[in-house]
Amino acid sequence: MASVQTTLFDSFKTLCDNTLLATDKGIVSKCLSGLLTAYKNKVIKVLSPSGLIGLHEKIITISKCLFSRGPTDTLCQEWKKVLGELHNRKVITIGIGPSKFDTSIAVKVIDAQALPKITFQELNKNDKQAVEDAVSEMAKAEEWAFGTFLPEGFIKPLLTSLESKCILAKDENQKIVGFVWGFNLNVENRKVFHTFAMARKVEFAKLGIGNSLSDEGIKTIDASKAHAISLNVLSQNHRALGLYRKLGFQSKVSEDDQKKLPKDVKIFMFKTLRQNTNSVDAKATGKAMTTYIINTLGYIRLALLELIRRLVILWKRIYYSNLFVR
Repeated sequence: MASVQTTLFDSFKTLCDNTLLATDKGIVSKCLSGLLTAYKNKVIKVLSPSGLIGLHEKIITISKCLFSRGPTDTLCQEWKKVLGELHNRKVITIGIGPSKFDTSIAVKVIDAQALPKITFQELNKNDKQAVEDAVSEMAKAEEWAFGTFLPEGFIKPLLTSLESKCILAKDENQKIVGFVWGFNLNVENRKVFHTFAMARKVEFAKLGIGNSLSDEGIKTIDASKAHAISLNVLSQNHRALGLYRKLGFQSKVSEDDQKKLPKDVKIFMFKTLRQNTNSVDAKATGKAMTTYIINTLGYIRLALLELIRRLVILWKRIYYSNLFVR
């Protein structure tokens, strides 16, 4: 049985192409009508977390393209019906499980409504509720981004550790919509901030939040007198690679070589913040990061949490894979 995600994604891709090029209004209208009929009251099944992220990115792109036509345009009205039909629809993603499809931001884009005002602030580690909220969002983000699972017992001790620093992006209701989190490490007698994770909620795709979050993180880290910032990014995440290059991050792997790497290979990137700071070594940084995690959690606890993590991932992949063939 063909997955709903594949057909839905292809339909959205067709809409993006046609609205961007403003070619054939009839094709777009027909595609919208087909979407309403094909997915009415159906559960959306997605093959991977990246597929779900792609769907959200496409609906924002389509809404941006149709915005120029004005909210009273017939295509805009048809598209809003599709968004209304898909809003709060149950989604099952292999490796993650059930969630709800949120199209509220896309509707705001097409109606020219005020988008949520995003503010940035550093996490107060002494605020227990703020820490609990951040831990919860980080656990979700890990699953959404990679289909993996990090126990809260792994995240919380590291998040509240001495050298940890976390910048949160929040909407006007003080709900977390994104974050950048990492640690100050001693790498070859230099203070290097290694970014452990950076993410934003999928429904806020293509609104510039990732760029703003990166800028805010760099400013905060620079103010802490770090010599450099480092991070790892998947070789096939071309959007993230492009963003980090624009922000001044470097890699010892050329752009041409990056394109040849398997998709699950991580590329080490760094940005120097102080003059006369040499390039940051990937192995030395990785070793410092591993040492910091072990010293914070301890060998036994870390091993137990890793066992739990692997078992949960395995169970979810088996259980939700079976749902696709029923």
